[in-house]
Amino acid sequence: MSATNNTLEILVNLIYLARHSIDDPQKVMEYLEQAQSYILQMAETLPKSSID
Repeated sequence: MSATNNTLEILVNLIYLARHSIDDPQKVMEYLEQAQSYILQMAETLPKSSID
């Protein structure tokens, strides 16, 4: 559960950074791509029953 909380905190931070980097579209894309990667990792590690 702690790993999930850490990942959620990372996602919140990446979204925050993306929102505050609006003047640098390349940075925004980097942050969003990192966030997407974490989301895909979370989807692989969560039990299927918690997704349904």
